[in-house]
Amino acid sequence: MVRLADDVRKLFMGSDGQGGQLAITFSTRTLVRWAKLSTKFKGAPNPLGYALDLALLNRATPEDATAITRLAKDIFGEQWKDDTPATQP
Repeated sequence: MVRLADDVRKLFMGSDGQGGQLAITFSTRTLVRWAKLSTKFKGAPNPLGYALDLALLNRATPEDATAITRLAKDIFGEQWKDDTPATQP
């Protein structure tokens, strides 16, 4: 989770610190919320994805949500279950 948050922050800041590829980022508070929601919804088909939608992606643009979801799938590998699509189209 921390790795995803760091990667999202890097893409938000950009390599020159002047803004990057994403318009949304992870705050520490959002990261903690994601962790708590993942535990709360541990019975869901994809608790990490569902909790990520609730904690961050529901306020992201569809493009940012797709990019962050791809990052999450790459980072979590088999732990990330594709049973539940992101709430964003």
